[in-house]
Amino acid sequence: MGSSWCKGSLLAIVACLIVSGGMAQQQRRGAARENANANPLHGNPEAIQAGQEQFRQTCSNCHGANAEGGQGEGQGPSLVTNSVVRRGSDTTVFGIIQHGVPGTAMPPFNLPDQKIWQLVSYLKSLSATAISLNVPGNVDAGRAIFFGKGQCSSCHMIQGEGGFLGPDLTNIGASRRLDQLRDSILMQASGGSTSGDLYGDPMAGFRAVTLKTSDGRTVRGVAKSYTNYSAQVLDEHGKLHMLHGPAQMKQMTMLEKSWMPDDYGKRLTSEELQNLLAFLSRQAVRPDAAEQTVNQQQEVD
Repeated sequence: MGSSWCKGSLLAIVACLIVSGGMAQQQRRGAARENANANPLHGNPEAIQAGQEQFRQTCSNCHGANAEGGQGEGQGPSLVTNSVVRRGSDTTVFGIIQHGVPGTAMPPFNLPDQKIWQLVSYLKSLSATAISLNVPGNVDAGRAIFFGKGQCSSCHMIQGEGGFLGPDLTNIGASRRLDQLRDSILMQASGGSTSGDLYGDPMAGFRAVTLKTSDGRTVRGVAKSYTNYSAQVLDEHGKLHMLHGPAQMKQMTMLEKSWMPDDYGKRLTSEELQNLLAFLSRQAVRPDAAEQTVNQQQEVD
């Protein structure tokens, strides 16, 4: 009898957990739909662009031209990292813009609802990963550029296909914002800062080097780690070279720049760049979940 009671209780607990889990999932989906549907412009690229223009006219004096935060005492905070903007619902952000924040320098704005929703769409896009946005462009054409004309795959790998001289980009759409993807390409081409590019910190495993091999060849590589006396260099063919001591270290020459090309502004047209961004934005380890995020406002019970 005791055994039967325990077995029955265990089944009841399991059933309860399943029901509770299902209810929690439905609640999360419902909240996502509510938040998305509250903003009729959620994830709309044209709305995000219009919101950016409106932001620079209305908000940049306090929050900076790119919402990175104003300068000087009393200026507005960064809205890229602001927890209310990042975690609050679209409706919450709408209310803050419309009504202001009492007791602070944030005033209410008497704007049409359409313009406020555009501002909300823009602000939300600042901290959103690329995969959560409906990025315009032809994904298939972007893939062809990545593995063809752009020669991105000579350094980067996606799902096991590509090179070794740059970070694996299999999950890049789910780990970087769209502006980071764009800047990683265009800021290199313009000679701008490379901070935040696809390489991240060039000292963190992707310091560009050339290496003289024992048979006299020169190969491209990246220093995965190094000190004054030793280094581990991964060459463009995927071979790891272990260098020890002054004599072997002389075989390696460190470069000032990464292997990232600096002519994408000329190599790619604006349409090709947009297609490449569309392709990179779709790269995620969990693409099914990503697609659900992009299309959540279109979900039907």
